[in-house]
Amino acid sequence: MDKIKKEIKDNILYIDFNSPPVNVLEISRLKELTDILQNEKNFKVVALKGSGKIFCAGLDVKDHLPDKVQEMLDVFSKFILQIFEYPGLVVSVVQGGAYGGGCEVALCCDIVLAEKDAVFSQPEIKLGVFPPVACALYPLLFPSKFSNLIIYSGENFKAGELEKRGIITKTFDKENLFEESHNFLKKFNDLSFPVLKLTKKATNFDSGLLKNRLDRANKIYLDELMKTEDALEGLKAFLEKRKPVWKEK
Repeated sequence: MDKIKKEIKDNILYIDFNSPPVNVLEISRLKELTDILQNEKNFKVVALKGSGKIFCAGLDVKDHLPDKVQEMLDVFSKFILQIFEYPGLVVSVVQGGAYGGGCEVALCCDIVLAEKDAVFSQPEIKLGVFPPVACALYPLLFPSKFSNLIIYSGENFKAGELEKRGIITKTFDKENLFEESHNFLKKFNDLSFPVLKLTKKATNFDSGLLKNRLDRANKIYLDELMKTEDALEGLKAFLEKRKPVWKEK
């Protein structure tokens, strides 16, 4: 498996998931991403991007099964917390789409840039599970009714609509996404880094609150959801490429 790619351009650190075509984030890749954010703290702007046709299709569904699910939740939560705790701005640049865990990564960033027709979706509920990060953090980040809609419906939302709702920062035409995003981000390098750090610290929710909400959502997922028959049925149905047959248990 190829490692995460890093590139510095105009003092902006670009981190490429580098797992085309859809950039599924396995546990090992999440650990690598967390390490990068922990060890590369001298950038005013860090931009997350994906190779291939979409930003990220989410986490590996195999990692949701009972033998790996606890490690997956722990590792993913640490990565998300690193986005909030990073001293500079963490930005997502979304082409094509961001689904499941990929949507959570994108929308939890300080700034979200996307092509106008990029799709954002939390389809987990259709698989018989729920997205713990979204359940824990979206109600803090977005209007509650939209947070409920994207989590409960599992539907797709276009970036243009989310821009109008104030959920994402700015959209660009597909062919100019990366060039225009880079030009948009360069202006943040003109800011004082100590001032930027303190502004982000003052703006963000307390890290203890974020961690407590993530811990609670993960505990419900592990101790309650994963003990239902429908959760396992939904995940198995996805892996077997068939429609789930709910037992309502």
